[in-house]
Amino acid sequence: MSNALAACPYLFCLSSASVFPAGTFVDAASLMKLTLPASLTTIGIGALAGCRSLREISLPASMTTIGCCAFKDCRSLTELDLPSALTTIGDGAFRGV
Repeated sequence: MSNALAACPYLFCLSSASVFPAGTFVDAASLMKLTLPASLTTIGIGALAGCRSLREISLPASMTTIGCCAFKDCRSLTELDLPSALTTIGDGAFRGV
Protein backbone atom coordinates (compact mmCIF):
# COMPACT_ATOMS: atom_id res chain seq x y z
CA MET A 1 0.00 0.00 0.00
CA SER A 2 1.31 3.41 -0.93
CA ASN A 3 1.88 5.79 1.98
CA ALA A 4 0.09 8.45 -0.08
CA LEU A 5 -3.20 6.56 0.34
CA ALA A 6 -2.73 5.28 3.88
CA ALA A 7 -4.38 8.29 5.52
CA CYS A 8 -7.19 8.88 2.97
CA PRO A 9 -10.61 8.51 4.62
CA TYR A 10 -12.64 8.52 1.37
CA LEU A 11 -11.76 7.08 -2.03
CA PHE A 12 -13.73 6.95 -5.25
CA CYS A 13 -12.70 4.52 -7.96
CA LEU A 14 -13.74 6.22 -11.18
CA SER A 15 -12.24 3.84 -13.71
CA SER A 16 -14.14 1.28 -15.70
CA ALA A 17 -12.07 -1.57 -14.28
CA SER A 18 -13.70 -4.93 -13.73
CA VAL A 19 -11.20 -6.22 -11.15
CA PHE A 20 -10.12 -4.65 -7.86
CA PRO A 21 -6.65 -6.27 -7.60
CA ALA A 22 -5.37 -8.33 -4.68
CA GLY A 23 -3.97 -6.23 -1.83
CA THR A 24 -5.02 -2.91 -3.39
CA PHE A 25 -5.78 -1.09 -0.14
CA VAL A 26 -4.44 -3.57 2.42
CA ASP A 27 -4.00 -1.94 5.85
CA ALA A 28 -5.43 1.43 4.80
CA ALA A 29 -6.47 1.96 8.42
CA SER A 30 -7.96 5.45 7.84
CA LEU A 31 -10.23 4.45 4.94
CA MET A 32 -13.88 4.88 5.99
CA LYS A 33 -15.79 4.96 2.71
CA LEU A 34 -15.11 3.48 -0.71
CA THR A 35 -17.13 3.97 -3.87
CA LEU A 36 -16.55 1.30 -6.50
CA PRO A 37 -17.22 1.53 -10.26
CA ALA A 38 -20.41 -0.02 -11.63
CA SER A 39 -18.29 -2.20 -13.96
CA LEU A 40 -16.55 -4.05 -11.10
CA THR A 41 -17.03 -7.83 -11.05
CA THR A 42 -14.23 -9.00 -8.74
CA ILE A 43 -12.62 -7.92 -5.47
CA GLY A 44 -9.26 -9.67 -5.28
CA ILE A 45 -7.60 -11.60 -2.46
CA GLY A 46 -7.07 -9.39 0.59
CA ALA A 47 -7.89 -6.26 -1.43
CA LEU A 48 -9.26 -4.41 1.62
CA ALA A 49 -7.81 -6.51 4.44
CA GLY A 50 -6.93 -4.49 7.50
CA CYS A 51 -9.07 -1.47 6.59
CA ARG A 52 -10.17 -1.21 10.21
CA SER A 53 -12.11 2.06 9.79
CA LEU A 54 -14.04 1.02 6.65
CA ARG A 55 -17.71 1.58 7.43
CA GLU A 56 -19.31 2.14 4.07
CA ILE A 57 -18.88 0.36 0.77
CA SER A 58 -21.46 -0.29 -1.92
CA LEU A 59 -20.90 -3.35 -4.04
CA PRO A 60 -22.09 -2.85 -7.63
CA ALA A 61 -24.81 -5.07 -9.09
CA SER A 62 -22.20 -6.54 -11.47
CA MET A 63 -20.12 -8.04 -8.61
CA THR A 64 -19.69 -11.81 -9.02
CA THR A 65 -16.60 -12.64 -6.92
CA ILE A 66 -15.20 -11.64 -3.54
CA GLY A 67 -11.74 -13.11 -3.03
CA CYS A 68 -10.50 -14.82 0.11
CA CYS A 69 -9.69 -12.44 2.98
CA ALA A 70 -10.97 -9.50 0.88
CA PHE A 71 -12.52 -7.78 3.92
CA LYS A 72 -10.46 -9.48 6.64
CA ASP A 73 -10.26 -7.38 9.81
CA CYS A 74 -12.55 -4.63 8.48
CA ARG A 75 -13.90 -4.30 12.01
CA SER A 76 -16.02 -1.19 11.43
CA LEU A 77 -17.96 -2.76 8.54
CA THR A 78 -21.24 -3.78 10.14
CA GLU A 79 -23.56 -3.98 7.15
CA LEU A 80 -23.04 -4.97 3.53
CA ASP A 81 -25.63 -5.66 0.84
CA LEU A 82 -24.51 -8.52 -1.38
CA PRO A 83 -25.57 -8.22 -5.03
CA SER A 84 -27.68 -10.99 -6.56
CA ALA A 85 -25.02 -11.62 -9.24
CA LEU A 86 -22.53 -12.73 -6.56
CA THR A 87 -21.56 -16.38 -7.11
CA THR A 88 -18.25 -16.76 -5.25
CA ILE A 89 -17.13 -15.71 -1.77
CA GLY A 90 -13.59 -16.82 -0.92
CA ASP A 91 -12.53 -18.45 2.34
CA GLY A 92 -12.26 -15.97 5.20
CA ALA A 93 -13.53 -13.10 3.06
CA PHE A 94 -15.15 -11.56 6.13
CA ARG A 95 -12.91 -12.99 8.88
CA GLY A 96 -12.56 -10.57 11.79
CA VAL A 97 -15.51 -8.43 10.74
